[in-house]
Amino acid sequence: MKSLSVLSFGSTRGLWDGATAEDFRRLVSYGEQLDAYLIVAHSCKRHGLRPARFSPQLEAIPTDAFCALDSFLRMAWIGWSALRSRPIDLLQAQDPFAFGLIAVLLGKLTRRPVNVCVYGPNVFDPHWRASSLHNRLFAPLGRWVLRRCQGVQVDGKMTARSLAAAGIDPARIAIKAMVPANLTQFLAIDRRQTPGAVPRLLFVGRLAAQKNLPLLLECARLLKQAGHRFTLTLVGDGPEEPSLRALATRAGLDGEVQFRGALPRDRIAAAFAEADIFVLTSDFEGYARVLMEAAAAALPVVTTAVSGSDEAVADGETGFIVPIGAAAAVVEKLTLLLGDAALRQRFGDAAREHVRADLDPASNTPAQLAIWHRLARSAPPIPGVAAGLGAPRPRHLLLFNLVTDSQHPILGFTTQWIRELAARVETVHVLTMYAGTIDVPENVRVSSAGRERGWSLPRRVLEFYRHLFRILREERIDGCFSHMNQIFSVLAGPVLRGKGIPLVTWYAHPKVTLSLKLAHLASDHIVTSLPRAYPYRHDKVTVIGQGIDTTLFAPAAEPVADDALILCVGRLSRVKNHPTMLRAFAALPERFRLAILGATAGADDEAYLAELHQLTATLGLTSRVAFEPPVPPTQLPARYHRCAVHVNLTGPGFGDKVAWEAMSCGRPCLVANDDFRETLGRYEHDLLFHTAEELTAKLTHLLALTPQEREAIGQYQRTQVQRLHSLPRLAERILSVIAGCR
Repeated sequence: MKSLSVLSFGSTRGLWDGATAEDFRRLVSYGEQLDAYLIVAHSCKRHGLRPARFSPQLEAIPTDAFCALDSFLRMAWIGWSALRSRPIDLLQAQDPFAFGLIAVLLGKLTRRPVNVCVYGPNVFDPHWRASSLHNRLFAPLGRWVLRRCQGVQVDGKMTARSLAAAGIDPARIAIKAMVPANLTQFLAIDRRQTPGAVPRLLFVGRLAAQKNLPLLLECARLLKQAGHRFTLTLVGDGPEEPSLRALATRAGLDGEVQFRGALPRDRIAAAFAEADIFVLTSDFEGYARVLMEAAAAALPVVTTAVSGSDEAVADGETGFIVPIGAAAAVVEKLTLLLGDAALRQRFGDAAREHVRADLDPASNTPAQLAIWHRLARSAPPIPGVAAGLGAPRPRHLLLFNLVTDSQHPILGFTTQWIRELAARVETVHVLTMYAGTIDVPENVRVSSAGRERGWSLPRRVLEFYRHLFRILREERIDGCFSHMNQIFSVLAGPVLRGKGIPLVTWYAHPKVTLSLKLAHLASDHIVTSLPRAYPYRHDKVTVIGQGIDTTLFAPAAEPVADDALILCVGRLSRVKNHPTMLRAFAALPERFRLAILGATAGADDEAYLAELHQLTATLGLTSRVAFEPPVPPTQLPARYHRCAVHVNLTGPGFGDKVAWEAMSCGRPCLVANDDFRETLGRYEHDLLFHTAEELTAKLTHLLALTPQEREAIGQYQRTQVQRLHSLPRLAERILSVIAGCR
């Protein structure tokens, strides 16, 4: 069992905005990892909200009050009733004011631990206190709450330092950046400098006093006075807009400053795409998501030292962090960026890499669960998860897969996955559909349902249950990982759930089948390789990357590449889209050769192979194209080493591991899947294609490079695979997800 139930107080009305809303997806994801998650949401009659259950674990109750005081009283009563009738382990408050007060008082009455979030007003921040009488009146309440709760959850290191300096015990402070779930659209922005163009400054946010936009306009005036050419776009609305428009006119900035007004959330990325520098001059911030969005959009950032700035900006590497209110410092840093397009490009590229490396939206749920588990004291810590906090790592693992055969041409890689997991646990029991050549460590035991023996389906089902019950009788299993085996997940799900054993199923394929839907229902969690590799419901899905053995798939010790050879590795099936490869290749000069290496798996694949041979002949490529037989995984690196370029034509919805293998071997790899953008990184524009014409153009470009230039691209791609898709990383994430389900 997950053995944790959370009661939360806040104003999260975004839950009722629908399944695509960011709050909905985030909170449902939290709930999937809990026994129960009850949210009491501040709301008034005018909001028209009703109690709702958004998932089996997540329930939300609006206060539906007449006024703020009525809402406070109703929230306290709903919370008290829940604590008396439900097994609540932990209380969570969205802020240290009314919500925090309710949580602390109820926590004291019922002896439950309380976690209070500081994702906005920091009561110890003098800039926040000075900004209004309201803030000065509420600051003492916030300080009282923060000194009496068991945990304080903050958005960044700057807030954590401020609280520690004010006397909050650092041991009670947990840092969890609230990474926006929509960063993908910002990472996809095509960022290219236009020589000679007027640099474009951008601000996005509410036009309110805390943003100190008069300071930004003063900086713009000084820049114009110094002779700099630029434009400044302000996106947002708010009470300060009329005075800011008047100030811009008085400063003579009507030609430089544009007020765009508020934009819908789905159009914000377009505003970032039209900018060259992002600037923020706030006196204080809480959850400064715009800084993360700017970094993801590959924009250099100039920001004041507000909370969250040191998470989103690496000072001097991806942008600049300046003291609050320091107009001269803002002007100095903007002057550097306005006058140097190469610096803007370098900072922007580094900012995007920083986001990809350190600000993964997939970390939100495990990090939050780790904080809650620590406070609830329901489990000992596990190293390496959210600063050493979380559920215990499984020691005895049950693993389902389709094939356990180290020599299998398509699924032989699963043996390496078994080895990597076995190195991290005491025992692994593998229950496979088909057993072939077994090459596993001593702490692994492999049992087969008997497909390799030609047994009938009923016989295999009986054999599966015989092995399953024997394993559960002989070993105290802590968790189960099922790799692309929905049938075994369905068969075992009820048994494992009855014994409190979490089941995590891996699936990475665009096809939705009945067995997948049932496996989704039977599993505690789903993991997949890429955002679009899982085609069904995303209520319990975590993207954890692929698992590439970067030790096996490593660059050649000595250069052996044939500069005229293009390689295409993978199963010979229609989803691989080889006809596009052949048509693109036909447009290349005759000195180039193409090797297509892979296995078929069934009658349809055989028919597809015959069609490829026919197309090859029709295009007059018979002498230049070789169809090579499959080889075991251990022999694949040598095949990758000999090519100048590798091409993978599998479209979105798949995470085709051969592309990552080629990259790991240091070979440039062209891909047709937008989900590879993160791995391609700075070479996305050189290596991502969608049509045969694009493929021809990009192959022509790559093949015209020197071997050394292609080696440089290949080495960068290998580094990306090591960072994002290495087998050790995958094994750690699988075990962490299983641990989070317990």
